[in-house]
Amino acid sequence: MVDSSKDLTSVELMTTKLNHWNADKIGHWTKNSLGFGHLMLYNTPESLTESLPFVTSNNKLCITADARIDNRSTLSKEFNLTINSTINKPDSWFILEAYKKWGSNCASKLEGDFAFAIWDAEKNKIYCARDQIGIKPFYYYFNNGIFAFATEMKGITALKEVDNSLNTQWISDYVLNIRANRKYTFYKHINRLEAAHQICVETDTLKIKKYWELNTQSKLILATENDYITAFRKKLDQAIAKRLRSNWAISSELSGGLDSSVIVATAKVILAKTERQITTISDVMPFPIPIKDPALIDERSRINNFLQFAKVKKFHFVTGEEKTIVDSLDRAIKIHDEPPTKFINVTADLIYEKTQEINSRVLLSGHGGDDIVSNKGSFFYEDLFFSRKWRTLWTEIKSRKSHQKTPNFIKLLGVIKSILNLTLPSISNYVDKKIFYRKSFVALKEKIWTASMNPTHYEKQEVEKRFFNHRKLDYRKKSMNEVIAARIIHPIMLHYRLEYCNLSAAHNKVEIRYPLFDLPLIEFYMSIPTTMKVKLGVNRYIYRQVAKELITEEIRTLPTKHSSSSPSHIWRKFRDKKLSIEILKKLPKESLVNEYIDRDTYIERMEKLIAKKDYTNYGGKRLYLLQKKLDEHILNNQKFISE
Repeated sequence: MVDSSKDLTSVELMTTKLNHWNADKIGHWTKNSLGFGHLMLYNTPESLTESLPFVTSNNKLCITADARIDNRSTLSKEFNLTINSTINKPDSWFILEAYKKWGSNCASKLEGDFAFAIWDAEKNKIYCARDQIGIKPFYYYFNNGIFAFATEMKGITALKEVDNSLNTQWISDYVLNIRANRKYTFYKHINRLEAAHQICVETDTLKIKKYWELNTQSKLILATENDYITAFRKKLDQAIAKRLRSNWAISSELSGGLDSSVIVATAKVILAKTERQITTISDVMPFPIPIKDPALIDERSRINNFLQFAKVKKFHFVTGEEKTIVDSLDRAIKIHDEPPTKFINVTADLIYEKTQEINSRVLLSGHGGDDIVSNKGSFFYEDLFFSRKWRTLWTEIKSRKSHQKTPNFIKLLGVIKSILNLTLPSISNYVDKKIFYRKSFVALKEKIWTASMNPTHYEKQEVEKRFFNHRKLDYRKKSMNEVIAARIIHPIMLHYRLEYCNLSAAHNKVEIRYPLFDLPLIEFYMSIPTTMKVKLGVNRYIYRQVAKELITEEIRTLPTKHSSSSPSHIWRKFRDKKLSIEILKKLPKESLVNEYIDRDTYIERMEKLIAKKDYTNYGGKRLYLLQKKLDEHILNNQKFISE
C-alpha cells in the first residue's frame, strides 16, 4: 500500500491496490492519457516468459489479459502456422493474433477462460471481452470521461477521480437475498461485464455487445448408443486435459459426488502418462459431530472408498477445526469489494489455502456439471411430449425411479398437468397467478422479517416490485436444451459463484479450472438426443455410462448427493454461533448499515434462532459482511478527503 499518490501513475495506483496476493511479476504501460497494468500469476509453462502489458513492434496494439486459451491448436491452423511453431507462445499472443485476423469478432473464436483489453492505436479504440461462461471477472467504470477496468473493483476505486457512490438498490437486494441483475455491483457507477459480452470504447462512447449464444437447436445423429458414449468420453477427456497445462502440481476438489470423482479419475489417468500425480482436497467434518442436521451428511467414507478404488496416493481432508467462521468472513471482507452474495467462496478458503500449501496453482472443480453436461433431467418429460415421442414418454413415466411406489396413471397425471400449464396458459394462468402471488407475498414477508429491513428503505427502493419480477421464471414451451441454456444465463445459477470463487482462490495464487464448462463439451451435450441425457428413469445417463470403471459403483449409481458442498462450514457455524452473535454485538452501533437494517432487532432475532439446540442455518453473515464493507467504504472516503 502507499501513503500518497503524488509519485505514482493511475495504473500504478491500481496495481498496488490489486496486489493483495503478491503477484509474480507486475507490468505497466502508459501513453498520454492511456494506461494498462498487469499482475502476473506464473502457472502455465508459457507464462514464465510472458510479459504483460505487451505492445506490438509497430506500437499499434497493446494487450493486457487474464487468460488461458484452450483452442491453441485450432487457432494456429487458422493463422496458417504449425502447432510446433506456436507451442511456446503465451495465451495473450493468441488473443492478439485473433484480434488482428477477426477484429471485434475475435472473442467468439476463442475457447477458455479469459478477460482482456486491447488498445488499437489505428482505430483509436479499446476493445475488451470476457469469456463465454464468465469465469474470469471483469469490472468497468465509464463516467465523466473516464473509462477504467480491472479484474477486481478495488483497482477501480483506488482512483480518486472515480465516483464510488454506493448502489442502494444492490444493497437492498443483498439484504433480501435477491439476485436479479447480473450487471450491477455494490457501487453505483461500477458494473460487471457480463459473460459472453464485449466492450468497444471509442472517444466518448461505450458500446456493449453479446458475442456468443449457446446453440440449443443443433442435432447430432450417431449410429448407436455406444457411439454417443465414446464421443462424449473423448470430449470429456479433452476438456480435462486442456486444464492440466501448468508448471505446478495439479490438485482437484473431491466431494464424493459424481462430477468431481469422474474428473479426478480421468485427470489421474492423463497425468500418469507424463509420470505426474493428482492431489485431491476434500472438505469434510471432524468426528464426532454433536449435532443432528440433514445438511451435515459427511462424505468421508465414500471419498475414502473412491481414493482406494482409483489408487489416488495424494489426498488431503480439511475440516476447519483450527479456524472460526468469523476468520473466514474476515478473509472474505479483505478480498472482496462487495459483500459476497454467494458464500461457497467464503467457506472454500480452507481448500484454497491447502492448495497453495501443497504448491499447486491449479484446482480442478466439478462445479456446473449438474447444471449442464451431467444435468439431472429437469423438463425431460415435457421435452418428450413436445417432440411427440409418445411411446418413449410412456416408457419413461413408468420407469421413474424416484416414484416407484406411485401408480403409473398418477405419474402420468402429474406430467399432463405440467404440460397443460405450458400449452394452455390461458386456462391455468389465473390459478397459477393467484398461487404465485400468494406464495411470493409469504416469501417476501419472511425475508423482510428475517433481514429486519428498515421500513423506510423498503418503500424507497420498491423492493416488492423488483422481488416479484425476480421470481417470475417462465419456461413455457421450451425444450430441455433451452432450460439448460437458461440456467447458464440466469443470475442466480452461476455467475456470482464463478466470479467470487475466482477472486477468492486468486488470493492464494490458485486458478480454479472447470472442465465441465468446456465449450466443445457443452455444445456436444446439447446436440445429442434427449434420451441420452435421461433414460429409463436414470438421470445424468450418458455421464453415468462414461463413469463406468472410472469410479466406484456406489458413487456412479448415487441418485443425487444431498450433502453440503462445504460441510465444515455448516458445523463451524454451529460451533461458533455464540461467537458470531458476540462479534455482531461488538460492531459499532453508529453505522451506515442502519439505513438498511434494524441492527438491534436483527441481532435479537438471531439470538432466538441460535438458542435452538441443533439449528445451524441461522443468519448473521449478511449483517456482518454488509456493515464491515459499509464502514470500510466510509473510512476509505475519509482517507481520500484527507489526502
